[in-house]
Parts: sequence; structure tokens; C-alpha cells
Amino acid sequence: YHTDPARTFSSGYSQGGYLAFRMAMLYPDRFAGFTSWVGFTGDDANGTPAQGTVTVTAGAVGNMIDYVGNLRHVSGSMLYSGADELVQIPSSTAMQRAFAATDDIYTWFMHPAADHFTYAVADDWAKEAALSRGAVLVRRPARVTFRTDPLLDAPQYGIRHDRAYWVSALRGARPGPLAVDLISHGCGVPVPALATSHGAGSSPVPWVSIAQQITAVHTSPAAQLLEGTLTGVASASLDLAGACLRPGASFRLTSDSPVRLLLSDGHLLRLPAGTSRGTLG
Repeated sequence: YHTDPARTFSSGYSQGGYLAFRMAMLYPDRFAGFTSWVGFTGDDANGTPAQGTVTVTAGAVGNMIDYVGNLRHVSGSMLYSGADELVQIPSSTAMQRAFAATDDIYTWFMHPAADHFTYAVADDWAKEAALSRGAVLVRRPARVTFRTDPLLDAPQYGIRHDRAYWVSALRGARPGPLAVDLISHGCGVPVPALATSHGAGSSPVPWVSIAQQITAVHTSPAAQLLEGTLTGVASASLDLAGACLRPGASFRLTSDSPVRLLLSDGHLLRLPAGTSRGTLG
């Protein structure tokens, strides 16, 4: 198929909705946006008193609520039902709350009278299409927020979720999740002003929505500076050109463990746990 890489979307229904979340969250640099219809979160215990003590995965690998922050540059929508017999209210509201705790751009729809199959049978998908109409792939963001975990990988198939944008080859300092939140000031840093809004409509059945949108963007002046945090990371590679940085740029990084950073110009930085300052290269 002759597809436009800048206009590729992750979308799916039910367990496919879980995969729509999973693909967009674990490959954020490949998708312009996402749509999830009655998407499973990855754990039926989300939003219930059993959360944290019981895990009900229904075959899912990874709870996508834990990776919502990876969608900083991938906007999207999700549609849920009040009478859903499979993905029930606690799961859908838990997913909305997870998005609300981030800077992600999203719209969450709740259709109180709908069930699990309403959208497959009756929806024209117009409101979802309208939200995705202007979305394009973000290629070189100033800020990379990415969380992963080796449990999500399938090394027997050559699948390793260890990269996003200009950060790659992420390896953990210990078993379990690892994360980076890095900001390059090389080309200036867009700082969006966000606002939450509420909506309502009637198609295919009455619905209400909660959305987080950008109302304005202020871009800070460019500077040759890399800053941020690394959590549970033993090593990673950084593409300086992709981050709009040059060799010799300054850095201010905080890590909870010793970390090795391989720069695209061949230099290797060895940083101790704690906060380190210096120059790249």
C-alpha cells in the first residue's frame, strides 16, 4: 500500500483497542495519532478496589495505563460505553484519569447507553475522523518522554521497545520499567498552554466528552543544552542531530543509577547516579 508515513494512525476495537494503545505508546515516533474504540486497558482491575492486589490481563502483555505519558506527541481519541459488558466503567474512567494526569492531547468519549458493540453496528465514526483530520507525525520533538519495560519485548521475533525519536538502545539498570524524560533546547522548546473542556453530542447515541487541548504555544529561545531525568536506565544512545544539538553542547542530567550515554558522534559519557553537568563530547 502507498501510505503516507506522516499520516499513519494506530486504531482498533476492543482487544484491538488495547493494541491501538500499545502500538502508539510503544512506537510513538511512528504514529500521527490514535483512536481506540472500547479499548481494553490491559488489566480489568484498573479503577476497582482490587487494583494493585489483583491482575486480570485477559491475555494482554502490559497495562497501557502505565505508558500513557509516551503519547506526549501523539494525539488521539478513545470511545467508551456505560453499559459495556466487557470493558466496564472502572477501566474506562481509570484510562481517562491516567490521560488527565499527563500533558497528552486527547478526547475521551463516554456513551452512557452504549454497549460493547454499539460502534461496530451503528457508528459513522465522524467525530473520531474529525479529531484526527489535522494530525501529522512529530519527527524531532524537543522533549522525549518514554517509558518501557523488557516484559513488553519479544526478542524471539526481534522486537524490543527501546527507542523513541532521538533516544535509542535503552537498557535497564535492573529488572522492571525504565524511563527517560529529556529536553533538548537546541532548536527552542515549545511549551504548550493546555485547557480541559467538556462536550456532548448524540451520535450514534448520546455522549459526553472530556478533552485536553492546546490553546497556545510559547517557544523558549534556542540553546545548546540537554536536560532531564533517567530512571532505571543503565545505557542509552542519543542522536545529537535529531535532538538539534552539536558536540560540545551542555548537559544537566539526573539519573537514579550510573548510566552510559553513547552519542551519535562516537563519544561515550559515563555518568554517576545523581545530577551531572558537563558537555556532550
